[in-house]
Amino acid sequence: MDQADVDALGSEAIWRIGTSRVIVLPSLLVVTMLIATETAEKQHATDQIKEYQKRADVLLVPIVTSSHWVLLALESESPAVLPKDRKAMQKPMDVDLIDPVPLEPGGKVGCGQCRYTDSGCTACEKNKHIDQEARRLEMRHALFPLEMAPVERDANAGWLVRYYDSLRSPSMSCRASAAYFLKCLGMEPVVPHPNNSLSQKDGFSCGFWVRHYIEEEARRYSREGMWTQRFTLGARVYDWLNQIRARFCTEMSDDEKRCAGEHDFKQ
Repeated sequence: MDQADVDALGSEAIWRIGTSRVIVLPSLLVVTMLIATETAEKQHATDQIKEYQKRADVLLVPIVTSSHWVLLALESESPAVLPKDRKAMQKPMDVDLIDPVPLEPGGKVGCGQCRYTDSGCTACEKNKHIDQEARRLEMRHALFPLEMAPVERDANAGWLVRYYDSLRSPSMSCRASAAYFLKCLGMEPVVPHPNNSLSQKDGFSCGFWVRHYIEEEARRYSREGMWTQRFTLGARVYDWLNQIRARFCTEMSDDEKRCAGEHDFKQ
């Protein structure tokens, strides 16, 4: 899987789940910082990555070395959103709406469109309107994280490091790249043992595994726990490719359908 595919799948996961403080770094930016030979180019990439880091509660770093993808996850010990507040959208919004009034004494609040529903619509129910506006803002920030304000962190707070490698025998070159990435950010270059327990059974699905780990990190941040989605590769690859094709109004090829159907890894 090439860099553009990994970036597209990772961005789609964060956008769909709506966790804007979980930021996936653009893979080209990561590669530039790791392999750039010119000091100015490397420094520019490092500065850009630090701007993403300032806005992230969890920074996800896809790393590719020798055609193999791994994922490095950095979680701030001083997050912008506390764990207890992550399940629901709780961004305060200043929305000037008229308070809903019951249509009849003892009746339900609502307009003619939502009179017989359990809750009001966005036109007359203030809380629902605020939730929708906050959700749209969160989804935009998921795609454009640098539009968010940097997080004011505790000066003594550090970062927890998690590492994912889908190979049965983890790649030493990828591990070295991950350690070098930490060093470039001024962190201790110590990469922990891979956090995942399952491994790929072929020589090409590492990018899809990284996409899976990105989604699991986002769901973990939202307090859904780890392994919320069963990793059945065939079904999930088919679904991911369909989502990408739908955006470009193209159909999946017969080879892609066959590839997705032949690889069914069960948890």
